[in-house]
Amino acid sequence: MYIDNNEWISIELAQDEVFRFRPIIKNTTGVITEYFPREISNRNVKCFDSSNKEIIIQADFGSDKHNFIIEGEEEGVSQDDWIGIIIDAGDEDHYLGFGESFESYDQKGMEVDLWVTNGAFGKYRYKPIPFFLNPRGYGLSINLDRRSLCRLQCPDQKKSATLVSADEKFDFSLIVQDNLKKILKIYMESVGKPELPEEWVFGPWKSRDWQLENQESVHNDFHKQRNLGIAATVKLIDASWQSSYITFDFHKERFPFPEKMMAEAQKMGYKIILWVAPWMSLESESYEEMHRKGFLVKDKDGNPYVTRLGNDPGFVGTCFDFTNPSFIKYWKEKISKLMDIGVAGFKTDFGEQIDEDAVFYNGKSGREMHNIFPYLYNKATWDVVKERKGYLLGRSAWRFSQSIPGVWAGDQTSDFCRWSGLPSAITAGITAGLSGFGFWTSDIGGYFSSPDKETLLRWTQFGTFSPVMQLHGMGEHDPWKYDEETLVTYRKYSELRMRLLPYIYASAKEASNAGIPMMRGLALEYPRDSVLYENVANQYEYFFGEGILCCPICFGGTKRQVYLPEGDWCDWWSGEIYEGNKAYCIQAELTKTPLFLKKGAIIATYDQAMMTTEPVNGKKPSRPDLVFEIYPGVLGEFESSEGVKVAYNLEKDRIIVSLKGLSKGQKIGLKFRGEYKIIQCDTCEVLKIGSQKSLPAILLGGNFLMQRIDIEAQKDGDCTLILGYKE
Repeated sequence: MYIDNNEWISIELAQDEVFRFRPIIKNTTGVITEYFPREISNRNVKCFDSSNKEIIIQADFGSDKHNFIIEGEEEGVSQDDWIGIIIDAGDEDHYLGFGESFESYDQKGMEVDLWVTNGAFGKYRYKPIPFFLNPRGYGLSINLDRRSLCRLQCPDQKKSATLVSADEKFDFSLIVQDNLKKILKIYMESVGKPELPEEWVFGPWKSRDWQLENQESVHNDFHKQRNLGIAATVKLIDASWQSSYITFDFHKERFPFPEKMMAEAQKMGYKIILWVAPWMSLESESYEEMHRKGFLVKDKDGNPYVTRLGNDPGFVGTCFDFTNPSFIKYWKEKISKLMDIGVAGFKTDFGEQIDEDAVFYNGKSGREMHNIFPYLYNKATWDVVKERKGYLLGRSAWRFSQSIPGVWAGDQTSDFCRWSGLPSAITAGITAGLSGFGFWTSDIGGYFSSPDKETLLRWTQFGTFSPVMQLHGMGEHDPWKYDEETLVTYRKYSELRMRLLPYIYASAKEASNAGIPMMRGLALEYPRDSVLYENVANQYEYFFGEGILCCPICFGGTKRQVYLPEGDWCDWWSGEIYEGNKAYCIQAELTKTPLFLKKGAIIATYDQAMMTTEPVNGKKPSRPDLVFEIYPGVLGEFESSEGVKVAYNLEKDRIIVSLKGLSKGQKIGLKFRGEYKIIQCDTCEVLKIGSQKSLPAILLGGNFLMQRIDIEAQKDGDCTLILGYKE
């Protein structure tokens, strides 16, 4: 069966003994076009990837050749309980996605359990997503919410991938396109693209150990950062703010004057994010009231289902029932009242605690509701938050959760452990992006303890080039509590973050409009580059937006192996040009992180850093001038978050630069690698020509000098600038 590049196809395996093929064109489901009786001997379906190579998909109704037992089931999944497919596979197959994985960038050779789990290491996933990309040129989405198990060319079946679910049918969609970006875009149309957050979301965030947080510590964070010149837009207050879990009432001793705190935040240019969870502890003063109203998930006898809520085995309670319309109304009212006093958003923690034998208001079991529960919880919150132009940061997720910005990586160890520390967070961010999560972050410094200086600074560098930059964790994470170098370095990276806002917010717009994540695995750009899948070091590289290749040092020390794909690459610190399709050993002292720019990249920046994007004392901060750093290829274009479009065309002896969307009097800086003379500049006045370092070199001691040309628009509209090489 051939699948045209403009189509994808939904294929349902049903226990009523038929295959069902539904062609989907422009996301509109068509009629059932083919039936294949289950009894026929040949149950293979032939499709073709984007290179016109055959993909064989075989129905699997529980043959005695394979027997899958899913851990945690009371009776396992027997041969008669599951249904699925087997896909013939070979050396060129790889499996990218399946949600946020802390273990591996490529899931080939692994067994993936699609079951929402409280855990941030190994096979555990807060955000399993029943979708993967294969660099052969196809993507596959399982359109079910029950638990599924995927064995992806495991050692005992290296020539096939098996996908099964404990359901009455196995409904999946196959998307075939000539590149992975197109596949991801089509998939995101089906689950929902995230709405664009406000600009303040992308400034630095500050949080602290929730056990030590109170109104005084919040006040101190407000003033300490401003006094030290540390840029910040958000203050996150974690779990300690409530009188008990979960009442939505401020603790009267720790937070005696919440309205005063909100007013102070607004005056100083901060947004406040509060922590919430989808359950109530047994010790809560409102527990019995919630039970009487039918707002809690029940057991088979109609009593509240008491279960473990967190990492402490002694911390127990009951999850809220997000299928009960009356409870959803109650929840939304509580969220709305907090936003009325100035709260700008919520960190929606947990969501993984639904037991299989629980009973919901809608009559479904916990086994049916377990995976979809995080989406219902976050959606009920987001429905209110989005109307107030706020933000949501969730931990657990399932399919459709990609439509809700944003998520964070949960709880990592504060170290360089590959399986649970900084390396695992990098892997998590890349795999989350490949699964459709556009706005992702992690706790800078890790969660479980105080990081040492090296871990804090390396994680700060990674956080600066993550979709959201969030300083948070247990113990001590305040950079001013370390030494002077730590403080200075953190301050400079917070400044770098703010100066990159035009580039960052433009990347955020692409994530919202097209479904392409801000943090991108290299396979999205170079899916057929086999080297990406051969060396474990390569899984710790990613694109931040379209033009910046980030290679964070995540195992300690001051050097790492960096693989550069095809093309020429510019070191953003030194200006050195590297040839692609090669690996290099790159040195980076503790204050620097390896960054490379693709030939042809345009990086939009601000000339100066703002401390915040928000009004201070009622006055909006003035916007610095835009500066575009240009690394010419043959062609290039970029639209900044402010709507100014820059494009260039490199000809034999000159560069033609086009600027669109200028306002009269607007000043623009253009920085070029190399030296040029101005041949023509219409509608703009040239103010200055000189030299300046690249942006990270300015802030953190690099030596990459560029030619800078400053111009001022003489009228609204467009400008053409023609540059020739200096003789």
